[in-house]
Amino acid sequence: MSIVRSTVSIQTGVREALHCDTGLMRRLSVLMLLISSCAAPTPEKILADDFVSDAEYLAAIEAVGDCVEAAGADFSVEFDRNLTPSFSASGGENVGEVMDACIERHLGRVGLLWTDQHAPTSEDEAAFYDAVVSCVEEGLGMDFGTVKPESSGRGLDTSVTDAAIAADSDLYGRCFNLQLAKEDG
Repeated sequence: MSIVRSTVSIQTGVREALHCDTGLMRRLSVLMLLISSCAAPTPEKILADDFVSDAEYLAAIEAVGDCVEAAGADFSVEFDRNLTPSFSASGGENVGEVMDACIERHLGRVGLLWTDQHAPTSEDEAAFYDAVVSCVEEGLGMDFGTVKPESSGRGLDTSVTDAAIAADSDLYGRCFNLQLAKEDG
């Protein structure tokens, strides 16, 4: 990706030299987007085997950043615990539109397939919920009965649980976060 970073430096120098010609800068931004698109792993190559590895997913996210930066914007990305990216960009012209186009071009279908491959199964969700409910029951000294997953994954009478949790509103959050921490190992 150093080629792309070099083109960003060239673009910055050209922008400084031609600071008053915005039409030319817009055309240069489009050219930089095209160059970055060529340098990045293509979604077609990533999706060719109908599987997205973690490395391919992260490469696609990096390609989004390179694409946005090639348009002259500053780019950053943060991840939540599930590796879901949260993008931000500033500077440059039409930065929102540029970022949307870069995300769609480099991450769109790749991100959807990667997310689908990493989605918890209904059994995983039911086990997680059972563990949270058990923690809440223990914390409140109550027995809510058997948890039976339904189509929504929840089988409790919520009026009972809502009233019980209202007595200690932080308990559910503590139990939920405790289970997340156990899963993260």
